[in-house]
Amino acid sequence: MRLTPSPITVRKARTVLTYAQCSQGPNTAAYIQMGDQLGTLEPGKLADFILLDGNPLEGYWHMLKTKVALKGGAIVVDKR
Repeated sequence: MRLTPSPITVRKARTVLTYAQCSQGPNTAAYIQMGDQLGTLEPGKLADFILLDGNPLEGYWHMLKTKVALKGGAIVVDKR
């Protein structure tokens, strides 16, 4: 028997994942007592991040399509 999720279930799961991803940065930074330096994208804070060619909430394979990666304020990957 194969279960197919309803559109409402999928929408709820995406919403939960989005909130989980948004809360990870600030909460983790505060937990390790570095909230003043890490956790959000703001002027003066440290940030390493990637820009993807696709929505990772629509499928994990979009995480494999990195377009730009920034580390320590410098672009280290640029596939634009």
